[in-house]
Amino acid sequence: MRTAGELNNIRSKNSAFTLVESLLAAALLATVSIAVYAAIASGLKIWERHHIFQEGAALIFFEKADFELRNGLNYSRIPFHGTADRLSFPTVVKTPADRKKGKNPGAIEEQIGKVEYYFDAVKHGIYRRQANYGQALQNHYGQWHLLIGGLKSATFSYFHRENENLTKNKESESLPALIGIGVEFDKPAGQTLSRYVYIPTGK
Repeated sequence: MRTAGELNNIRSKNSAFTLVESLLAAALLATVSIAVYAAIASGLKIWERHHIFQEGAALIFFEKADFELRNGLNYSRIPFHGTADRLSFPTVVKTPADRKKGKNPGAIEEQIGKVEYYFDAVKHGIYRRQANYGQALQNHYGQWHLLIGGLKSATFSYFHRENENLTKNKESESLPALIGIGVEFDKPAGQTLSRYVYIPTGK
C-alpha cells in the first residue's frame, strides 16, 4: 500500500508540464506574437501611405486652384459665383482645339472658359469641372472629376477690399481680391490644411 507522500508525488508528476509541452507552448506563443505584430505593422504602413496620399492630393488641389484663380478675370458674360461649398469663375482653360479652324486632331488650345469646384458632403470629396467658351455662355459643363476624397469638410471664403481693408464674406457674386480654401480630413480627425489665393484682378 502506497503512502500519502508517494501519492502526492504521482499527482504532481501527472499535473506538471513536460519540457516538450513547455517548448511547444513557447513556440506557439511566439508564432501568434509575430502574426499580431505583422498585422499591426502592416496596418500602420497602410494608414501612413493613405495619410501621405491624402496630403499629396490636397496639395495638388491647392496648386491647381491657385493657378486657375490667379488667371481668373472679370468678364461680364461669364459671371463669378461663390458660396461656402461651391466656386465657379471665368478663367483661362485648356480645351481640345476646334477642328473646324484647321487645328490638328488632338491639339490643345487655351481660351477663356469657366471652372467650377464643389465640395460634396455626401461623397466627402472636392470635385472639379470646366467649360470652354461656348459651353460657359450656355452654362454647360463637362463631367465632374474627383480631385480629393476622404474629407470631413471643405470651405471657400471670400475677401473684398473695403477702404483699404479686406472684409471676409461667406458668399460672393464678384471676383474677390483674396479667396481662402480650407479642408479638414476624415482621418486623422481634426487635421486641416488651408491656402489663401491672392487674385490680381479681384476687387
